[in-house]
Amino acid sequence: MSAYFFFNLHSQKQILQENPNFSLMDSSKRVSELWKKLDVSERENFEKMAQKDKLRYENDLNDMLTLGYFIMQDGSRSCEHLRIVKKKREFKQKTQNDLDEDMIDDLVEKLPKSIESPKSTKKSKVKAVVED
Repeated sequence: MSAYFFFNLHSQKQILQENPNFSLMDSSKRVSELWKKLDVSERENFEKMAQKDKLRYENDLNDMLTLGYFIMQDGSRSCEHLRIVKKKREFKQKTQNDLDEDMIDDLVEKLPKSIESPKSTKKSKVKAVVED
């Protein structure tokens, strides 16, 4: 990310708090005006942030190209996070499918007996005749 982007992240929230009626465009214009007025010494902090982020990106890219993954801030591998996300998606889909089936079963149970399917009424007639 660029130094300006870090400055934007830093300033945007404060500008919107001071001017709650500002649109995103208005606050972006204000950030741009403030950025242009910054001294070189004030910009230096944001330049350092950008340089540090660029190094992080280059290290992550190098790891990705050589290892197939990069190390996350918490020390885990990025590929592990992908597996977790995939498992969560699968679980969510399975849960949703189970919910859909349960909802259908509940609806069928709540149907009045007079709205049964033709096959189920034939079975009940056969049972009644056999029992008599």
